[in-house]
Amino acid sequence: QMPQFDAGALPAAAAGTFIGGFRLQREVSACGEWVRGWLPQGFWQPVKSDVPALILSGALDHATPPRYGEHLAGSLARSRHLVLPNRGHNDTDPCVSGMIEAFVQAASVDGLDTSCLAKTEDLSFALRREELMN
Repeated sequence: QMPQFDAGALPAAAAGTFIGGFRLQREVSACGEWVRGWLPQGFWQPVKSDVPALILSGALDHATPPRYGEHLAGSLARSRHLVLPNRGHNDTDPCVSGMIEAFVQAASVDGLDTSCLAKTEDLSFALRREELMN
């Protein structure tokens, strides 16, 4: 059982989506076979910290959407949440890795240069094999 999940809400939550409730229903079924454990008191309470934190969310991330990062930033006093345009889950490039490196070196989000995000190219998709060669 998942204490934060209402199986009765699945049909409405998945209505109109591409796959519907198939994937989540499969996970819920698997949970019935797993060993039961316990969660410590306060497990669902937000972590509060004043340690510097850089929170990166891909604007197109389907696994951990930007609203999760925004929620997390709310309890981290010295955090900065950046929504990375045209990126998905764990989607990095020299712009993103450079910001991460600068954050680690400075141990601070203050003054972090994010100007490269404005230069993010639009996504393009190849519809024919020939387009991949260009």
